[in-house]
Amino acid sequence: VFHCMLQFVAYQQVRNGTRIRFYYIDLDPNKFDNEINNILNELDKKITPYSSDYEITKIVYDYLASTVKADLDAYNKYLQITDLNNYNQVDNFLRNNGSSFSAYGPLVNKRGACMGLALAFKLLLEKYSVESCVLAVSKNDIPHAINVVEIDGKMAYVDITEGLIVEGLDFVLYNYFLVSERIIKKICVFESDLTCDDETLSYFYNKELVNEERKNIFIGIIIGIVLIIFTEFIL
Repeated sequence: VFHCMLQFVAYQQVRNGTRIRFYYIDLDPNKFDNEINNILNELDKKITPYSSDYEITKIVYDYLASTVKADLDAYNKYLQITDLNNYNQVDNFLRNNGSSFSAYGPLVNKRGACMGLALAFKLLLEKYSVESCVLAVSKNDIPHAINVVEIDGKMAYVDITEGLIVEGLDFVLYNYFLVSERIIKKICVFESDLTCDDETLSYFYNKELVNEERKNIFIGIIIGIVLIIFTEFIL
């Protein structure tokens, strides 16, 4: 049922615009299905019928960011031949080495380029009925891919490539997890008709909000206890 995702391998972005191309690569669909089912079984240990869209998105994000490594070799090779504007060479490269640019790479091989990561993120989110799309952008003047995710009617950007655990840092990064257009455009350049100006979905906002709520609850309990003691003393 997931075989269709093998077609969406890579886009080509050239200097004077974006050239979108889709490819079918010869990979093992049974291995793909089996690995996805294994991943879903793992995610199901944390995702319940009561999990919010935000919680689901974060669990999927954490899984990919902690299990997948960036395939820099494949991506750098892709950029090298793209700069030559030799599209026949690009086509040949992607058809024969395109797994990292599809969902197959991150989910099966645990290595992927930005497009593969964005597609894998989209696939897993939609399994849990969280809407997402992949957006082709420019980052440091080179092609890049990010996601747009809808949470409770609000849309926000996710750059999962920025969240991957890297050598020397044994934790997931959330700098560009469910962020607004104002934040994502600090590192990406693109034009979009989407409205993503809500900043309350970001990880840091929600973490701070949770801590604030706990603090307010604690203060409320203390005030309540003081009032009870004071009332008993007066009476």
